[in-house]
Amino acid sequence: MLIKDAVQVAKDLTGSVVSDAILIRWLSELDGKLMLEFYHGETWKPYRADADLNAELLVPFPWDEIYPLYLESMTYYTHAEYDRYNNSNQMFETKLGEYKRHLARTQLPVKTENLVTVLTTENGKDKLWYFLSAYAVAVKHGFVGTEQDWLESIRGKSIEIQYDNAQNALQWRYVGEQTWKDLASLDELQGNVVTATIKEVTAVKEAAEKAKTAIENMGVAAKTGDSGTSATVEKTISPEGVVTLNFTIPKGDAGLQGPHGDPGPKGEPGPKGEPGPAGPTGEKGDPGEQGPIGKTGPAGKAGPKGDKGDPGKDFRILGYYDTLEALKAAQTAPKPGDAYGVGTSAPYPIYIFDGVLNDWKDNGAIQGPAGPEGPVGPKGEPGEQGIQGPPGPKGETGGIGPEGPAGKAGPAGAPGENGVTPNVQAGTTTTGAPGSKATVTRRAGSPDTAPIFDFAIPQGPKGDKGDPAPAGGGKRTARFVVGTSTAGWTAADCDYLCNGTDDQVEINAAIQALPAGGGEVRILDGTYNITANIEVNKANTKLSGNGAATVLKAMANSFAIIKITKDNCTVTSLMCDGNNASYTGSDGINISSDNNTITGNTCSGNNRGIFIDGRINNTIIGNTSSNNYYGVYIFSGYCENTIVSNNRFLNNSAYGIKNQSGNNGIITGNICFRGTGQPSDYSSSQNTIEVSGSNNIVVGNNCMGKAPVDKGTGSLIANNKY
Repeated sequence: MLIKDAVQVAKDLTGSVVSDAILIRWLSELDGKLMLEFYHGETWKPYRADADLNAELLVPFPWDEIYPLYLESMTYYTHAEYDRYNNSNQMFETKLGEYKRHLARTQLPVKTENLVTVLTTENGKDKLWYFLSAYAVAVKHGFVGTEQDWLESIRGKSIEIQYDNAQNALQWRYVGEQTWKDLASLDELQGNVVTATIKEVTAVKEAAEKAKTAIENMGVAAKTGDSGTSATVEKTISPEGVVTLNFTIPKGDAGLQGPHGDPGPKGEPGPKGEPGPAGPTGEKGDPGEQGPIGKTGPAGKAGPKGDKGDPGKDFRILGYYDTLEALKAAQTAPKPGDAYGVGTSAPYPIYIFDGVLNDWKDNGAIQGPAGPEGPVGPKGEPGEQGIQGPPGPKGETGGIGPEGPAGKAGPAGAPGENGVTPNVQAGTTTTGAPGSKATVTRRAGSPDTAPIFDFAIPQGPKGDKGDPAPAGGGKRTARFVVGTSTAGWTAADCDYLCNGTDDQVEINAAIQALPAGGGEVRILDGTYNITANIEVNKANTKLSGNGAATVLKAMANSFAIIKITKDNCTVTSLMCDGNNASYTGSDGINISSDNNTITGNTCSGNNRGIFIDGRINNTIIGNTSSNNYYGVYIFSGYCENTIVSNNRFLNNSAYGIKNQSGNNGIITGNICFRGTGQPSDYSSSQNTIEVSGSNNIVVGNNCMGKAPVDKGTGSLIANNKY
C-alpha cells in the first residue's frame, strides 16, 4: 500500500480534518517501530510529506489494512472519541497479531547476525532489503546448535605429517587421532622418489591449508525458487580462492490452517505483508449514526394525506420491589427503558434501566407539575349550623418557671431500637415570588424512612425593556447563516462566509447585524479557527450549530471562544475545542449575564469548559464537558439560582462541577467521573462535585468513584451515587 492510499482511506472513513503531515508522521512512526523490531534496520529514515506520498509501506497485502486502522484509531483518540478509538484500535491489534504470527511461521528467527542485506533503489529512494543467512536457513530446516557449531559441521578435518626413524617411513594422521599411517617407506624416499614425494606431501599440506582457509572464509547465499522445483546448491570459487555456496530453496506449499491459538501478548507492529484475496461481502451492518444536516433542497410537492397512525406507546411501570437490591436480583436481563417502582410505601421512586451506563437510574417519584390556580367561584349560600367542632389546638407554652430542686436519678431506660437510614426523595419544584429565597420544605405526612422534600425557587427579576418595534408595527426577527469555505460552503449558501483565518470576525459581524431585539445566528458544519472572543452582546440572541460537526477551535491563548454579556441568550449544538495540545487558558463558554440557557454543546480541551461569573438564573442542561481543567465553574457569591442538570462531565483534570460560592443553585441528574470511575482515579484535590456556597441542592447525580464534597453551609446533598 502506498502512503497516499493509506492517508486517503483513513480520511474517507473518519471524515477527519487531521492534516496529511500528521497522518504521514504517524505512518512513519509505525513503520519505524516495525523496522526496529523485525528487521533491525539502522538506516531507516522517516517519511516526508512533500516527497514520499508514492512510497510503498513495509507491511504487504493482505496485512496492510493495519495502516488505515492505525490512522483511524489515532484520529479518534485525538478527537476524544474514545468508543470509536477502542473499536479501531482493537481491529488494528488483531490485524497486527495476524501478521506477527505469519512472520513467526515463515521468517523467524531473524537476528542481526543472521541477516544478509541488499541495497536497491525504488522510485528514487534507497531501500534496504534483508534476507536470512545460510546459518538461519539451516536452523529453519532443523539444525540445532550455534553458528560456530554449524561451521565446524561443514569444515574438513586437518592432518598432521611426521617422519618415524624407527619405521624409516613418512607418516600422517588426522588431528586428534592416535594412530599414525605410513605415507612412504625409506626406499621410496631415496633419490627422485624422495624429492617427488616431498613435493607431493608439501602440495597435499598446502592444499589442505588452502581448503581450511577457504572453508573458514566460505560465503553463503540463498534465494527462493519456484514451487515444485528441487532444492539445489552450486559452488563458486573466486580468483582469490573464496568459496561461495549458492542455495536455491523452492517455495513451499501453503500448510493446512492450524487450530486457533490462545491470544498472545501484545506485540509491536510487523512489516507490511503481501496482499491476500478479497474476503466475501459481510452481512449488512446496523445503521450508522445520523450524519450532519445537509443543505436544504427545493420544496417538493405536497403528498397525499396518510392513514391514521397507530396509537403511541404509553409509559408503563412493569412492577414494584421493596429495595433496589431486590429489583436487581429479580431483573437480571433488563432492557433499556424498563421501569419499576422501588419502596415500601407511596410515592415510589421510579428506576429506569439506562442502556448506556448499564445500570438502574433513579428518576424520582412520578408527579406532574402543579396546575394553574383556578378562578374564584361564586359565593355560596350560608349552610346550616354545624355540630360543635373538636377542641382547638393547644395554646402556646408559657414562660419558663424557676428552677426546681434536682430530683433523684431514675432507673436506666431500655436500649432503643436501631435507627433506619432515611431514603430522601425529591418532591415538587415550584417558582417562588421574585426576590424571595429558595426554600426546601419537608412534605407533611411523609415517613421518616422516606421523607419527601419540596423545593421553591424564586422567580428572577424582570428583564430590561426591549427596543421599540420598527415603523409599521409587528415583531422584528432575523436569522443569519454563517459557513466556511474550508468545508466547501460558498457565498451562495450563507450570509457570512469564513475562510479559516480569524473566523470570529464574520461570526461577530452576523451577531451585530441582528436587530436590537435579538435573533438567531446559525453556524453550518465545518471547523472555524477562532483567535478572539465570539461576542454574544445582544439580548435574546440564539447561537446554534450542527452538534459535533460545527467545531469552534481555539487558535490562540487565554480568551473565551464564546462570551455572553447580554441576558436571555441561548447557545446550543456547538463544539468548543480549546485545542490544549497547542494553546492554553481558554474558556469554552463564558457567561457574565442573566437568564441564559446553555444546552446540547460539547466543550473539550479548555481551561474551563463552561464558566459563570457572578450572575443569576442561568441554566446549564444536556451538555458534555470533557478533558478540561474544570467541567463547569460557578464563580463568585453573586451567582444565584444556577441550574446544572443532566450534563456529562468526563475526565476533567480537577473538578467535574465546582461551585466556588454560588447560592440557591440546583445540581441534579449529572454524570461526573474520571478514568474508569474508581476511587484510585482521584487525588485529594480532585472532585466530582464540590459546593462551597450556601443553600444549594445537590440531588440525584451519578458521581463515579468519589462522593460530592460540601464545603458550604445549609446545602442539601442527597441521593447521589458514587
